[in-house]
Amino acid sequence: MILRRVIKHFRQQEWTAIFLDFLIVVVGVFVGLQVSNWNASRKDRTDEQLFIVRLHEDILLAESLTSRVRTRRIDRLTVLTEAANKIFARNQVKALNDKECRAVGAAHVYNIPLSDLPSLVELASSGRVSIIRDTKLRTALVALQQTKSALASFINLQGSGAVDLPSKYPDLLQLEAYFDVQMNEIRSRTKCNMDKMRASQAFLNDYSENIDSYDAFVRDGLAPWNLQFKQVHHLVDAALGVDHDSVDKP
Repeated sequence: MILRRVIKHFRQQEWTAIFLDFLIVVVGVFVGLQVSNWNASRKDRTDEQLFIVRLHEDILLAESLTSRVRTRRIDRLTVLTEAANKIFARNQVKALNDKECRAVGAAHVYNIPLSDLPSLVELASSGRVSIIRDTKLRTALVALQQTKSALASFINLQGSGAVDLPSKYPDLLQLEAYFDVQMNEIRSRTKCNMDKMRASQAFLNDYSENIDSYDAFVRDGLAPWNLQFKQVHHLVDAALGVDHDSVDKP
């Protein structure tokens, strides 16, 4: 319709009419693009809000599944160090306490739930991470994925080389399964013979390797991921205006 009218005006050399037709076309295209962009932007804002709500739900679930194990794994490094000070006779203590003995027997255990955040995986796979306007949150989410990958590598690499001390040295460490009422789970009670530990250079070598690997696992793998996880949780709470402290209070 417009094209036919332009041709007619051109043949009749009606330059003003041609200009007006051209202007109508340009304005129409511009308005159409603006409406399309506005609709796309409005959809992005809606999707962003829905994503952040879903992400918060995923974080709370991951928190409930991993927080206790994360705390145990990080705290274990301090206990292993305290045990090393005793085993290598850096003080006058003649025996390990229960916590230290249990940590020595579990120094090869690196496993920790590393489940993905489904909402983040879905957003990343669709290539729509850019809908998150908060630069800090967007950067933190990318860093979370990177630290998670690094931690998974540490678990596979460091964990595969760690020595299962109770299995290799059953005369030095004995395990006994029991039900922990307070923790509501089955755990292992460990008995340690520190005199025999000190007398076995093979054990001392393996324990030294274990604690060195565990230190790297916590320092360069678990601790950065744990910190980044908390940072993402904080930023998502801020985006939603959530205050868990006030929510938890009666």
